[in-house]
Amino acid sequence: QSAYRYTEDKPELLSLLSKTLQFKQNQDAVSFCREYVSTTEGKQLVYKESTKYIAKEVLGMDEKLIDDPNIGAVASMLKYFVRERRFGYVDNLRSSRTLDEFEKHLLSAQRDAASIYYGAEAGKPKPYMPNETNFRETLKALNGTNYERIKTLICLLAFSFSDKKEG
Repeated sequence: QSAYRYTEDKPELLSLLSKTLQFKQNQDAVSFCREYVSTTEGKQLVYKESTKYIAKEVLGMDEKLIDDPNIGAVASMLKYFVRERRFGYVDNLRSSRTLDEFEKHLLSAQRDAASIYYGAEAGKPKPYMPNETNFRETLKALNGTNYERIKTLICLLAFSFSDKKEG
C-alpha cells in the first residue's frame, strides 16, 4: 500500500510494481525496488516488510532464506552503495549469469566497501562490513539450486530499509 501511494504520480513505478505483482518475475521485483530508490534519489529505501512480502508472497521464497543472517549481512554491505546512489554493484550482481561472475562482482563490491570503511573520516557514513563467514556461507548457498532466488533476494534486500543498526 505504501509503495502504491508513492507511485501515484510516477507511472513507470506503478507499471513496474504491477508487473511484479502480476507476473511474479524476479527481475521485475528488483527493477521496481531500484527504480523506487532511484526516484527518491536514495532518500527513501523500500520498507523491509514490503521486500519480505514481495520475496515470500509474490516470488514464493522460503522465509528461512529471507531471514538468513549471512544473506542479510551481504545485502547490508550493498545497501551503503544504494544509499549513495551507486547502483552499479547491485546491477552487476543482478545481471550475473553464473556463480563465478556473481562472485567476481561481489568481491569487487567488498573491496570497495573495505576501502571506504577503513578510509572513512570520523563521523562519515561507513558501509557495513560482513565477516568472512557471511561471505562464505552466502556463496555456498548460491552454489545450490537456489542461485537465481538468492541472487534476487540479495538485490532486493540491498534496496530495503531496516530498523536495525547496520554498521
